[in-house]
Parts: sequence; C-alpha cells; structure tokens
Amino acid sequence: MNESATTMQEAMSDIGTDPQKAVKALQGFKDTFEQAVAKVDNAEVRAQADKALAATKEMVAAIEAVTKDPTKVAGVSDALTAFQEEMTKIGTVCGG
Repeated sequence: MNESATTMQEAMSDIGTDPQKAVKALQGFKDTFEQAVAKVDNAEVRAQADKALAATKEMVAAIEAVTKDPTKVAGVSDALTAFQEEMTKIGTVCGG
C-alpha cells in the first residue's frame, strides 16, 4: 500500500512538469488496483472496492483528458474528490 501511495504522490507532482509520465504512472496504479480488487472475496469489501476502482478509472481518465485539452480541468477536481472519498470509504470498510 505504501508503494501505491508513493506512486500516486509522484504522479500528482509530475502532472505539471511531465503530464505523460504522470498519466502513465496513474494508469499503472489503476491496473494494479484493478488486479487487487479482482482478488477480493469479501462481499462488503468488494462492493466498496468496486466503487473505489470506478472512481480511480474516472480520475485517470479526467487527468488524461486534461493533459490533452486543458479546458477540461473542471472535471479533474470532481474526479479527484470522488477518488479520495471512495478510497477513504474502502479504508473504513477494511479497518472496521
């Protein structure tokens, strides 16, 4: 999990200087998270993990879109907020 957090932090800091590198790192995070979600067999955790994965996909798509068209920046804020909320919720479900 720490490696994933580091990947996210590095990707977010690269957005302004190297957007393609940031998008590639975020896509890697999304792919790794998707593989982890596929292995979850607890129904309650899986339901929240699926929501978090959907939010992750939306965030990656929004960031990728804004690197191609800066006028789409408004969508990034909403996507990041949803991502943060869903990841917090999965932490709550997993932590009890």
